Amino acid sequence: MGKEINQNNALNQVALINSKGNQVNIVNNPIEYISMLIEQGKFEEAVGILKEVTDQVEKLHPLYPHYSFTPVNIGSKIAFEHRPASKEVAKKYPLHFKGSFSITEGQATEGETFEDLVTRKYFSQEKISIDMKYIETWIGDELINNEFSLEHHAVEEGEWFIVPEKLPFSIKAKLVLVEEIERVLVDYLELSITEVDNKRNRMVISNIRQENSPVVLSLIMPNIFVHDSPTEEEKIKFNIRVRESFERNVRAEKVFLEFLKYARKCSEMRLIALETQNIFFSSKNVRLDDSQDIQGLNERLLLLSELTRIEDEFDIRFQLPDIMGDEDYEKIEVLKAVINKKEITSKIENFSTNFDDKDTVQKFINDVEDKPLMITANENKVFELFGVPFKNIEAKHTFENLVVKNPERIKKKLEYFDEGDTIKVELKPGTKNYLVTLYSVKT
Repeated sequence: MGKEINQNNALNQVALINSKGNQVNIVNNPIEYISMLIEQGKFEEAVGILKEVTDQVEKLHPLYPHYSFTPVNIGSKIAFEHRPASKEVAKKYPLHFKGSFSITEGQATEGETFEDLVTRKYFSQEKISIDMKYIETWIGDELINNEFSLEHHAVEEGEWFIVPEKLPFSIKAKLVLVEEIERVLVDYLELSITEVDNKRNRMVISNIRQENSPVVLSLIMPNIFVHDSPTEEEKIKFNIRVRESFERNVRAEKVFLEFLKYARKCSEMRLIALETQNIFFSSKNVRLDDSQDIQGLNERLLLLSELTRIEDEFDIRFQLPDIMGDEDYEKIEVLKAVINKKEITSKIENFSTNFDDKDTVQKFINDVEDKPLMITANENKVFELFGVPFKNIEAKHTFENLVVKNPERIKKKLEYFDEGDTIKVELKPGTKNYLVTLYSVKT
């Protein structure tokens, strides 16, 4: 026998009076209700319901009203942060955590203590990856247990790191080589302690973090946090190299090679603080582990100086190739001529031009015969050098002294000239066998 169900047994009681085809929606889930309101265009009402739900969630915190929950998105999930009601509450009942973790494999060197690892990573400004075993949340003296908290989700699914504090300010300095004069090789460096290794008793001062510097300079010395100052036997090692992101860069290679050139004959190398102009590092009798040929070094530096000037003039930056060909050097000469507004003179053996009009050739041969000619011609040059295109270089060629080669032979060809034919007229140097070219930027 069926059981009668009346309105007193129902969770939702509905009364329909004089209903004429009315639609009735019974909703238990607030999310469904909010969705229904949005579908009906009742956005303000939907926002109000959502706020009511959020307010109810905030009050679920065990220390409410001193603390409340704030929902945060973690991927596709929602977790809750602990939010104090005021700064005073946060100070009186501070939020803190207790837990257990281990250092992930491969970060500490053999025999390195946790304190030494933290010190080393602090000066190198590197994070330490850790494996968080568990974590407890405390507010004041109260242990908070909540599996929906942000920290609970982070232990289960997140990555954990010990992040070093920012290092104090760096020393802004310049690198100077002293000969008969003081030569400023690098005018701006940001130097700071980048490594401290207690086990190996060494520390490194460098500008490795100065990312806009084309060179990386390093001072490797005994750890002054262990010893007051390096002894005579404990030498300070100086390194300089081109930064990886500046390899094939004209200026970077130029600075590096200038150091190799001038350091070998300088009497002293100095690092001078820009703000105080005090010398905070100096070294005499600098010795280089370098066997580079000085003539080849000077030739390369001359080329780099020329390329630097071209870069500045055209507001470009080259990427140097491993090997330069003859065409590359010719293009460099053209760009130098543009900058210097200087003519380039080259020898010629022969020159020829084509005519397709009989009367013009006839007049040309009769007027010229064996008289010397000056011929000018304009050319628009388009080329690429080390990945940089040049499209607006104009060349004005001047042939100073040319004479027609075999004029009688050309006259005979004219006897058989038909419409549509072309005649090649060859010319040869007269008393001057050179071509003068003036290059400029076409405007």
